Amino acid sequence: MKLLSKIYTVQVFFIDAKGNINYSRNWGWFPTKAQAEDIIINNITDIFEHGYYNYAMINEVPPGICVGHLRKENWYIAHYLKRDIRPDGYLKLSAQPRVKPCRSLLTNVGLLD
Repeated sequence: MKLLSKIYTVQVFFIDAKGNINYSRNWGWFPTKAQAEDIIINNITDIFEHGYYNYAMINEVPPGICVGHLRKENWYIAHYLKRDIRPDGYLKLSAQPRVKPCRSLLTNVGLLD
């Protein structure tokens, strides 16, 4: 059996203004970073769940059992435009996030030293 040399996992988060992770979810894994990034940048499968999550991370993982060590991480943030927000504060159904890369957040929220 041939193993992949690495996989790319995707995780989404809601991180508040104080840097607290309020909730997160593992979204899936992909054999290439390009496939993982496409899912995030283009919000495929509504990965940000219409504003429920505001950050996503791609993590490069080697084969085998992983014990608490991230190899490489790439972070992305989802922004919605003011015109996408209804007067009651909820997003319009047609709203799509604008997604762009951002700096690493794990050290800021205490997941990495």
